[in-house]
Amino acid sequence: MKKASIFLFALFVSLFANAQEFDKFPWDFPQDTKLNLKAGQWYLTCKTGYERNVGKADLTKEILIYYSYQFKEMKDGLVDGVMPSSMCIPLPEKQKAKKGDILLTWWQTGSGMCHAVVVDDSKPLTPTVNYLSTVKGEELKPNSFIVLKNGKMGPGAPIAYKGDYDKWRTGTVINIADGKVLIYGFGSKLKTAKLEDCKVLPLKPDYKVGDSVMSTFIDGFEEGYTVKEINLEKGKVTVTDKNGRDREKLIFEVVKSL
Repeated sequence: MKKASIFLFALFVSLFANAQEFDKFPWDFPQDTKLNLKAGQWYLTCKTGYERNVGKADLTKEILIYYSYQFKEMKDGLVDGVMPSSMCIPLPEKQKAKKGDILLTWWQTGSGMCHAVVVDDSKPLTPTVNYLSTVKGEELKPNSFIVLKNGKMGPGAPIAYKGDYDKWRTGTVINIADGKVLIYGFGSKLKTAKLEDCKVLPLKPDYKVGDSVMSTFIDGFEEGYTVKEINLEKGKVTVTDKNGRDREKLIFEVVKSL
């Protein structure tokens, strides 16, 4: 009898957990922000992960990978009837890129959102880029990227933000509103921070070979690195750590100070 009672209690707890409603927008950030999108315009968002888990799981703990979509309509106050506007990054039309520019785009013969550096601007509306991941570069579609500006805070900008224990961590800006920043952080999870606790990371090095710098370990910045090589065409910097080991970093994962 006792075993049966325990089983029924465990079953009740399991059914209650499965039926539990989770917050559909759990971040300390406005759900709805002004968004200017027109039919056919590209935008980036985490539609797949959000739609699969919304109301069913704690979204702050879910992997929410950003992919590219073409806008159709606003429906029930949501982008394409699914996404809160604040979670979407519109890609402006007719942007022109120059060699050396850092862009926010997506891996166009692959999958998700990423940064890239322009290596050929002979066709500025469809530049050829090297992705800052290890994926081989390619020519981008028109209207499929944001040209990032050095030192400018905005969607797509790489930033350092104060996380747990006031440690500086890395992320990419999704949106800014009401003095807060919605951030695409480590592990493809969304975070928030106060705007005053964020710093835009430089897209152009303000350091040279031999300089002592800060760089990233996992997603947090640490001191004790030395610049060994700067490769602007790849958007990479090689640093040597305090144990003499070389580490290849993205160009904005290395800073003089924070």
